[in-house]
Formats: sequence, C-alpha cells, structure tokens
Amino acid sequence: MARGQVGDYFGAASAVFSGFAFLTLTIALLFQYQELRLQRGELAEQREELTQSRQELHRSAEANMRSLHVQLTRGTAARTTNSVRQQG
Repeated sequence: MARGQVGDYFGAASAVFSGFAFLTLTIALLFQYQELRLQRGELAEQREELTQSRQELHRSAEANMRSLHVQLTRGTAARTTNSVRQQG
C-alpha cells in the first residue's frame, strides 16, 4: 500500500468520525433542550404550588387571628362579668 492510499484511508476515517461527532453533538443538544423544557415546566408547577401554599397560609393566619380575637373577646367579657358580680 502506498503512502497516498494510507493517507486517503485515514482521511475517510476522519470524515466518518467527524460526522459521527457532529451527529452525537446534535443529539446531545436535542436531549438538553428537552430536559430544559421539562425543567421549566416543573419550575412553573412549583411556582404555582408555592403560590397556593402562600394563599393557604394567609387564610390559616386569618382564621387563627379571628379565633384569637374571639378568645380574647370572650375572656374580656368573662372578666368584666365577674368584676360586676363581685362588686354587686
């Protein structure tokens, strides 16, 4: 085999490997794009869940405040009633 033929053989092999590398790179980019889309979707779902959780915590805090207000009001009314009974 002449040197020129060996060079041609390696040139063809180099072209095949270059094509394979380009194909692999393209496939990797497509996979990354798909993963990025999935990740964005999951982040949107998390954001929605956090918003709902925040709203629920707000409602719960309001309910606790109302309950505390009622307890304090009843306690004040009971103390006032007891004071009136003791004075009278």
